[in-house]
Amino acid sequence: MAPRNKSVKGMDVQLGNKFDEAFINFLCSIGIKAQRADTKNKKLPDILVLDKTRNIKAYIEHKYHHAPFMLSHKLIGRESYEGSITMDTNKLKKQIIECESEIGDRPVYVVHWIDFHHLKGVFFNTISQIKDYLDNENASEFKRKDREGDYKIVNRIKLKKGYLEKFYPPLHEMGDFSELVKLLSPND
Repeated sequence: MAPRNKSVKGMDVQLGNKFDEAFINFLCSIGIKAQRADTKNKKLPDILVLDKTRNIKAYIEHKYHHAPFMLSHKLIGRESYEGSITMDTNKLKKQIIECESEIGDRPVYVVHWIDFHHLKGVFFNTISQIKDYLDNENASEFKRKDREGDYKIVNRIKLKKGYLEKFYPPLHEMGDFSELVKLLSPND
Protein backbone atom coordinates (compact mmCIF):
# COMPACT_ATOMS: atom_id res chain seq x y z
CA MET A 1 0.00 0.00 0.00
CA ALA A 2 1.26 3.46 -0.85
CA PRO A 3 1.50 6.07 1.95
CA ARG A 4 -1.71 8.08 2.17
CA ASN A 5 0.13 11.43 1.93
CA LYS A 6 3.49 13.10 2.41
CA SER A 7 2.50 14.26 5.91
CA VAL A 8 2.68 17.99 5.34
CA LYS A 9 2.89 19.14 8.97
CA GLY A 10 1.77 22.73 8.40
CA MET A 11 -1.39 21.60 6.64
CA ASP A 12 -2.05 18.98 9.34
CA VAL A 13 -1.81 21.68 12.02
CA GLN A 14 -4.19 23.98 10.10
CA LEU A 15 -6.73 21.19 9.67
CA GLY A 16 -6.41 20.24 13.34
CA ASN A 17 -7.07 23.84 14.37
CA LYS A 18 -10.26 23.87 12.29
CA PHE A 19 -11.50 20.72 14.02
CA ASP A 20 -10.55 22.21 17.41
CA GLU A 21 -12.64 25.30 16.61
CA ALA A 22 -15.60 23.16 15.53
CA PHE A 23 -15.37 21.16 18.76
CA ILE A 24 -15.09 24.34 20.87
CA ASN A 25 -18.13 25.82 19.10
CA PHE A 26 -20.12 22.65 19.70
CA LEU A 27 -19.23 22.55 23.41
CA CYS A 28 -20.26 26.20 23.75
CA SER A 29 -23.55 25.47 21.95
CA ILE A 30 -24.48 22.90 24.64
CA GLY A 31 -23.60 25.21 27.52
CA ILE A 32 -19.99 24.20 28.17
CA LYS A 33 -17.73 27.29 28.09
CA ALA A 34 -14.64 26.28 26.11
CA GLN A 35 -11.82 28.20 24.44
CA ARG A 36 -8.28 27.80 23.11
CA ALA A 37 -5.77 26.97 25.84
CA ASP A 38 -2.52 26.81 23.90
CA THR A 39 -2.25 30.39 22.69
CA LYS A 40 0.92 31.17 24.67
CA ASN A 41 2.34 27.70 25.29
CA LYS A 42 1.83 25.27 22.39
CA LYS A 43 2.87 22.35 24.60
CA LEU A 44 -0.30 22.74 26.70
CA PRO A 45 -3.53 20.98 25.71
CA ASP A 46 -5.56 22.57 22.91
CA ILE A 47 -8.71 23.57 24.80
CA LEU A 48 -9.67 24.74 28.27
CA VAL A 49 -13.11 24.51 29.88
CA LEU A 50 -14.36 27.07 32.39
CA ASP A 51 -16.75 26.54 35.28
CA LYS A 52 -19.64 28.88 36.23
CA THR A 53 -17.26 31.27 38.00
CA ARG A 54 -14.92 31.37 34.96
CA ASN A 55 -12.21 29.37 36.70
CA ILE A 56 -10.48 26.68 34.67
CA LYS A 57 -12.34 23.42 35.23
CA ALA A 58 -10.45 21.13 32.85
CA TYR A 59 -8.20 20.93 29.80
CA ILE A 60 -8.72 18.97 26.60
CA GLU A 61 -6.06 17.67 24.24
CA HIS A 62 -8.14 17.18 21.11
CA LYS A 63 -7.31 14.60 18.44
CA TYR A 64 -9.17 14.17 15.16
CA HIS A 65 -8.66 10.72 13.60
CA HIS A 66 -9.87 10.17 10.04
CA ALA A 67 -7.43 7.80 8.35
CA PRO A 68 -7.87 4.18 9.44
CA PHE A 69 -4.75 2.06 9.81
CA MET A 70 -5.88 -0.72 7.47
CA LEU A 71 -2.86 -2.93 8.14
CA SER A 72 -3.11 -2.63 11.94
CA HIS A 73 -4.06 -6.29 12.40
CA LYS A 74 -1.04 -7.43 10.41
CA LEU A 75 1.48 -4.91 11.81
CA ILE A 76 0.44 -4.43 15.45
CA GLY A 77 -2.02 -7.28 16.06
CA ARG A 78 -5.04 -5.03 16.68
CA GLU A 79 -8.24 -4.59 14.70
CA SER A 80 -8.38 -1.41 12.64
CA TYR A 81 -11.25 0.15 14.61
CA GLU A 82 -8.94 0.28 17.63
CA GLY A 83 -5.51 0.24 16.02
CA SER A 84 -6.28 3.44 14.11
CA ILE A 85 -6.48 5.75 17.12
CA THR A 86 -2.88 6.78 16.56
CA MET A 87 -0.92 8.91 19.02
CA ASP A 88 2.68 10.12 19.00
CA THR A 89 4.50 8.44 21.88
CA ASN A 90 7.31 10.95 22.43
CA LYS A 91 5.16 14.02 21.80
CA LEU A 92 2.71 12.92 24.50
CA LYS A 93 5.47 12.10 26.98
CA LYS A 94 6.71 15.68 26.63
CA GLN A 95 3.18 17.06 26.93
CA ILE A 96 2.51 15.09 30.13
CA ILE A 97 5.60 16.63 31.73
CA GLU A 98 4.38 20.09 30.67
CA CYS A 99 0.88 19.43 32.02
CA GLU A 100 2.22 18.23 35.36
CA SER A 101 4.37 21.33 35.79
CA GLU A 102 1.97 23.96 34.37
CA ILE A 103 -1.55 22.71 35.10
CA GLY A 104 -1.21 20.93 38.43
CA ASP A 105 -4.17 18.85 39.56
CA ARG A 106 -6.77 20.09 37.08
CA PRO A 107 -8.18 17.28 34.97
CA VAL A 108 -6.83 16.82 31.45
CA TYR A 109 -8.82 14.78 28.96
CA VAL A 110 -7.48 13.43 25.68
CA VAL A 111 -10.53 13.59 23.41
CA HIS A 112 -10.60 11.47 20.27
CA TRP A 113 -12.98 12.64 17.52
CA ILE A 114 -13.08 9.47 15.43
CA ASP A 115 -14.29 9.66 11.84
CA PHE A 116 -13.46 6.32 10.21
CA HIS A 117 -15.68 4.61 7.68
CA HIS A 118 -16.38 1.82 10.19
CA LEU A 119 -16.37 3.80 13.47
CA LYS A 120 -17.56 7.30 14.28
CA GLY A 121 -17.86 9.01 17.63
CA VAL A 122 -16.19 11.04 20.34
CA PHE A 123 -14.30 9.13 23.02
CA PHE A 124 -11.80 10.15 25.68
CA ASN A 125 -8.99 9.10 27.99
CA THR A 126 -7.73 10.88 31.06
CA ILE A 127 -4.14 12.07 30.94
CA SER A 128 -3.48 9.60 33.81
CA GLN A 129 -4.61 6.72 31.61
CA ILE A 130 -2.34 7.93 28.80
CA LYS A 131 0.56 8.24 31.25
CA ASP A 132 -0.04 4.68 32.46
CA TYR A 133 -0.07 3.40 28.86
CA LEU A 134 3.17 5.23 28.12
CA ASP A 135 4.83 3.92 31.28
CA ASN A 136 4.18 0.41 29.98
CA GLU A 137 7.30 -1.08 28.40
CA ASN A 138 5.35 -1.71 25.16
CA ALA A 139 4.20 1.92 24.82
CA SER A 140 5.64 2.35 21.32
CA GLU A 141 3.73 -0.30 19.45
CA PHE A 142 4.74 0.81 15.98
CA LYS A 143 7.40 2.88 14.31
CA ARG A 144 6.29 4.17 10.94
CA LYS A 145 8.62 4.85 8.05
CA ASP A 146 9.95 8.35 7.42
CA ARG A 147 8.01 10.53 4.99
CA GLU A 148 9.06 13.57 3.05
CA GLY A 149 6.94 15.81 5.31
CA ASP A 150 8.83 14.65 8.43
CA TYR A 151 11.71 16.98 7.64
CA LYS A 152 12.28 20.67 7.10
CA ILE A 153 15.28 22.36 5.54
CA VAL A 154 16.94 25.07 7.67
CA ASN A 155 20.13 26.65 6.29
CA ARG A 156 20.44 23.70 3.88
CA ILE A 157 20.33 21.24 6.79
CA LYS A 158 17.62 18.59 6.87
CA LEU A 159 15.98 18.64 10.34
CA LYS A 160 13.53 16.08 11.70
CA LYS A 161 10.18 17.52 12.76
CA GLY A 162 7.80 14.54 12.76
CA TYR A 163 7.27 11.75 15.27
CA LEU A 164 7.59 8.15 14.12
CA GLU A 165 6.92 6.17 17.33
CA LYS A 166 3.20 5.49 17.72
CA PHE A 167 0.93 3.91 20.26
CA TYR A 168 -2.78 3.11 20.25
CA PRO A 169 -4.84 3.61 23.42
CA PRO A 170 -7.43 0.85 23.92
CA LEU A 171 -10.87 1.95 22.74
CA HIS A 172 -12.65 -0.33 25.23
CA GLU A 173 -11.07 1.61 28.13
CA MET A 174 -12.21 5.04 26.86
CA GLY A 175 -15.16 7.05 28.07
CA ASP A 176 -17.84 8.09 25.60
CA PHE A 177 -19.15 11.53 24.68
CA SER A 178 -22.06 11.53 27.16
CA GLU A 179 -19.63 10.80 30.02
CA LEU A 180 -17.37 13.63 28.84
CA VAL A 181 -20.27 16.09 28.74
CA LYS A 182 -21.18 15.17 32.34
CA LEU A 183 -17.57 15.74 33.46
CA LEU A 184 -17.35 19.11 31.68
CA SER A 185 -20.82 20.37 32.54
CA PRO A 186 -20.80 23.66 34.47
CA ASN A 187 -23.41 22.19 36.84
CA ASP A 188 -20.88 19.85 38.46
